[in-house]
Amino acid sequence: MDKNNDIEAIIIRSLEGQANAEEERSLRDWLREEAHRRQYDQVKNLWDAAAGVDFGLDPETDRRWESLEGQLPGGAGARPGRVIRFQHWRFAAAAVLLAGLLGLIAFYFTGRGGPAIAREYASPAGEQQEVQLPDGTLVALNAASRLQVLRGFGEEERRIRLEGEGYFQVSSDAGRPFIIEAGSARVQVTGTAFNLKAYPESSAVRLTVTEGSVRFSSAKKEAARPVAAGEAAEMDKASGAIRSLPYDERAAAWQQGVLFFDDTPWPEVVRCLERFFAVKISDQTALQEKRYTAAFDNQSLEECLKVMQATFGFSVESKGERVVLK
Repeated sequence: MDKNNDIEAIIIRSLEGQANAEEERSLRDWLREEAHRRQYDQVKNLWDAAAGVDFGLDPETDRRWESLEGQLPGGAGARPGRVIRFQHWRFAAAAVLLAGLLGLIAFYFTGRGGPAIAREYASPAGEQQEVQLPDGTLVALNAASRLQVLRGFGEEERRIRLEGEGYFQVSSDAGRPFIIEAGSARVQVTGTAFNLKAYPESSAVRLTVTEGSVRFSSAKKEAARPVAAGEAAEMDKASGAIRSLPYDERAAAWQQGVLFFDDTPWPEVVRCLERFFAVKISDQTALQEKRYTAAFDNQSLEECLKVMQATFGFSVESKGERVVLK
């Protein structure tokens, strides 16, 4: 992204034909995710529709825009830094007003009706990245992971969202708790280090604490569970129940290129291989109910699959960019 990580502004500049090469490259990276492509397509449709509207013929446009702007984060006469973006969106918003689709434009400003997103970081499949948040917190993002910093971060609290996996080294600040939303799971700390694994397709969210102590909870349960250094826990997404797990220091070894499976369901093993090696795998085996335990230290996909074949006896075929397991 640009220095402000403002994907909305980049999209608008791209639609205007004014984005530079770096911004276009950032936009292409952001569009690798299917959900982002859907968002972009909807915004582009709005933009194209707005091109056919004669705003000068509608004396109510200004009044309607002022009404809409008052409902958006920051309100009318918002911070100077937001005025330019509102002017860009003004024309698309007017088209939406005329079509009676106010809810759709609000979607882009408020993030599906929740708190507005100030910044977003994403690691595509096969890649990892390190992020430093405004408070000095360091986050290592695993492959196919996304981190969203919510507006108001650092004011009364430090709230973010995680989809995927990350290792956090949270800067200490007793007056402003650091809160991670990972689906229905919540992790709250003031300053500590831990690994949090919360891929959306997994049935559980797993927490491993290496320093300090955190509070682990579920939106479905009221009580938070403390998890201290040298401990691990897992929250079942369906029930919200949290259970203790044996601590394993290899939980964050993915940062050094280590793949670690501990009684892991076979479908999750396959998805992990897809994320780690940026490959599509068609699993046509009968192993869906099996579990797998092993560790691979900087080994290739071919080497990993050979070891797994020795255990389960499946065959491997390469079909273009796809790997087929039978």
